[in-house]
Amino acid sequence: MDRFLLFVAFSLVSALAYAQSAVLTPPVAKSGWSVKKIGVKFSQDQDMIRGLGYDYLLGSINEPLSYDFSQLSFQEEDLHSMVCENPNLSLAFTFRPGKQSNWEIYTAAVVIFDRIDAAHYNNREEVGIKSPDYKYLNFTNTSNEVALEVGLARAIPLFKTFYFYPGVGSGIGYSFKNRMQISGHNIPVLKADDAVVFRSKTSDAPEELRTDDFDHQYEAKDAWSQRAFYSLAFGMTLFDRAELIIAYRSGIGNRNMVEGAKVPTHLRSMGVGLNWLLN
Repeated sequence: MDRFLLFVAFSLVSALAYAQSAVLTPPVAKSGWSVKKIGVKFSQDQDMIRGLGYDYLLGSINEPLSYDFSQLSFQEEDLHSMVCENPNLSLAFTFRPGKQSNWEIYTAAVVIFDRIDAAHYNNREEVGIKSPDYKYLNFTNTSNEVALEVGLARAIPLFKTFYFYPGVGSGIGYSFKNRMQISGHNIPVLKADDAVVFRSKTSDAPEELRTDDFDHQYEAKDAWSQRAFYSLAFGMTLFDRAELIIAYRSGIGNRNMVEGAKVPTHLRSMGVGLNWLLN
């Protein structure tokens, strides 16, 4: 998988480099290479970490913990939600390799802000939310990311003012200012060593046990991410100079924590953008 992603990224970056050289080098520029459009796009991504859970999120913490979470014992029904939300803004330059060509090569600078990766555990299936024995434990990682994307798309005209753009692309990004928030309610904790156990069975429950509510925030590790995806977009030309875009993406990738775990991801994305047509 890593070799495949690297191959896709290398191929698209090479194509982009050639496109840029074509625009900047006079002999090649005469062949028709040009900057076709400049655009901005807002997207809502779900870059879902496969197998997301407390073990991965705890492993991302970069400082000592207030509690010992090594004794956690969750059951399958305790995990009630996983969230991977990535709102982002991108600025893209699109190149056309020839005056009559319907192919487009683009590069985009992407800023992902307030990314959320979270897992929520509770025992509501066992006792109900209103029960005095109800407990929950939340792990929420927030971060920002800067990324570079490159892609190749085919411009297929539909009627006079509409275009359909199927394509492929790849991207690489670096996330920073990562923070992990851990909050819990009515959580069993061992008095002796502050070990969180979540469930305490009556048959083997330790004698020295208390319940705590807590809400702590920790510094988390930075991470690299890679993505390869296919894209489908529809464009509508406005006044011969602007283009409204609605785009969908789906793909695969991985997230590599600095000095930490490496996990696969699955990307789904919807976005709306506006392009300024230059030629």
